[in-house]
Amino acid sequence: MHQLTGIILVVNRSISLLMAGLLFFMWAYSSRIGFTMRDHVWGIVFGLGLYSSVSLIVAAVHAATGTMCPGWVTPLPHYMYFGSTAIWNAYLWKREPEVPPLTDEDFEQYQNLLSTYRTFLKNVRKALYDDSPRFTSK
Repeated sequence: MHQLTGIILVVNRSISLLMAGLLFFMWAYSSRIGFTMRDHVWGIVFGLGLYSSVSLIVAAVHAATGTMCPGWVTPLPHYMYFGSTAIWNAYLWKREPEVPPLTDEDFEQYQNLLSTYRTFLKNVRKALYDDSPRFTSK
């Protein structure tokens, strides 16, 4: 039972690390991806990222001290989860910005990219599953 508890904690902290990483990735690259801070996706990632970051900080404090911390540190993830739900509700009540439709030029460019990627994948599959011997040993 002790090993199962340890596995659950490792998986929980790994997922929290991924969510916090997603927040920092979105923060750094949102303009290149095309998200603004008014998009609902950004609100979801912002709430989850803040909650997971605070829970990881509290877990690190608990691990560094070796004991449960004072009364004000332990409930911080719970308060942050409440804050995350407030963030999600605020984004839910806001209208999401409208996305303009694709122009014909953009659509053609995306079609060209897709055909290039399909050709690339077809060549990779062909190279991986080719049955002809590449090297002959003499």
